[in-house]
Amino acid sequence: MKKIMLIGAFGNGTPTTSGQIIRTNITYNELIKRYGKKNVLAVNTSESRIKCLAKLVWHLFRVKDIMVILSSNGMRVMYPILEKTAKLFGKKVLNSVVGGTIKPILRAYPKCREAMKSFNVNWVQLPDMVKELEADGIYNGEVLPNAKPLKLVTAEEMKPVSNPPYKFCTFSRISKEKGIEDAIEAVKKMNENGVIATLDIYGAPDENYIKDFEKIMSEVPKYITYCGVAEYDKTSDLLKDYYMLLFPTTFDGEGFPGTLIDAMFAGLPVIATDWRHNGAVITDGQTGYLYDYKDKEKLPMLMEKAILNPETVYGMREKCLKEAEKYTIERAMDIICKRIDG
Repeated sequence: MKKIMLIGAFGNGTPTTSGQIIRTNITYNELIKRYGKKNVLAVNTSESRIKCLAKLVWHLFRVKDIMVILSSNGMRVMYPILEKTAKLFGKKVLNSVVGGTIKPILRAYPKCREAMKSFNVNWVQLPDMVKELEADGIYNGEVLPNAKPLKLVTAEEMKPVSNPPYKFCTFSRISKEKGIEDAIEAVKKMNENGVIATLDIYGAPDENYIKDFEKIMSEVPKYITYCGVAEYDKTSDLLKDYYMLLFPTTFDGEGFPGTLIDAMFAGLPVIATDWRHNGAVITDGQTGYLYDYKDKEKLPMLMEKAILNPETVYGMREKCLKEAEKYTIERAMDIICKRIDG
């Protein structure tokens, strides 16, 4: 009997900034490290629904446990199937919830709520999310912190910056809701009297935002650059030379953004909106700055504050490295494997 089947979006092998795809691939690779490739079977929901269901049935009789990392569409299809499967065949279902959108899904699809109650565990990324599950009558929630297998930058690799231009960046999916236009406007405002800040943009534009983004980039000044998609496991060395990361998100499905982990491991402080759970990850004035998401003028003000106080920012960098210790992949996998082995 194989150890476990992992159901989730593995993507198609191209670089991505999708949190779900990155997490699925990381979890798969780490499970293989722990149990060996022959003991970990995969169902890729990036493939067609027919292929997914066929693989699910084929693998079902060969595994002891089932772990799922699903988007909202995957939840609606797979949760009711997994509820029946677990009961019928005596399988453990370990559910790792993606993002912070679970509440509207549970209310729109009551079958998903009932399925989650039957699972062995529902992992969410923050304590507040456990409380949200309990408010919906789901009492088998546990915290599984977001984590990545990243190199932790050393204090020696961090160089104090005290001369312009100061290098800022964004590092997430690119869309209006993720705040890319706010970041661009903030940097332009900073440079009204001369270039003191630059902006490098990393990530893949959402499909419905590609044309808008291309138009925006065709009109921006030279100190704003699109740098493409970075490999998710090499972000520390890439980000460590920036001054601060900008994260002016108002994305409705924001949970525990992976970009904040990337920043912590690189010792990179973040200027972010106080949107949803950002305040549970970023400590205002310690590992970055938080501001009211409705007050867009606050972003350039905080950038200016950071530029005028480089010693404070450098102190934040050391605190970011300390904070990163909470989000190592080893800690996350210990939680997962305890359930598999139990």
